[in-house]
Amino acid sequence: GIINKNFSRLNDNIYSDLDVFSIDLQNNEIEFLSNFSFSNIINLGELNLNKNRIKNINYIIWSITLSNINTISSLFLQNNEIEEINEDFTDTFSHLEYFDLIGNKISKITNFSFNSLKNLVFLHLDFNRLKNFDFIQFSKLKNLNSLSAENNVLNLIKYESDFELNSIINLNLKNSNIN
Repeated sequence: GIINKNFSRLNDNIYSDLDVFSIDLQNNEIEFLSNFSFSNIINLGELNLNKNRIKNINYIIWSITLSNINTISSLFLQNNEIEEINEDFTDTFSHLEYFDLIGNKISKITNFSFNSLKNLVFLHLDFNRLKNFDFIQFSKLKNLNSLSAENNVLNLIKYESDFELNSIINLNLKNSNIN
């Protein structure tokens, strides 16, 4: 894998034309990724951007989408400053199985944000600021086994009986102060 330190932004082609499985960019000061930060990377399976200053998840979505990477199975975004997930993930993320968003500032997720993540198995939303938790947000995730939203401030949990979440084995809403 590739490990770097002391980045505040990732410019175009900073990682290009590589054949690597893992890029570890945790513990930097990254706030921004350009649209082509990861151009032509072959076989990228794991991207770790934990402990940075990323506020807008759309930078990551478009950087990876425009770079034509469709092999990522694990995406780590722990302890950033992401506030909402309002963008649909593209089909580029169809192989994503593990998505870690622990310790951000997420207060809003749209009902369609995760729809294209068909192979997602683990989704971690712990220690965020989620107020509403609507299970319809996860209804298209037929392979989702573990959904964790521990330590959020939930005002509303909504579950419609006309859709199934049969694949979920582990549902963790511990310490979420449900009002």
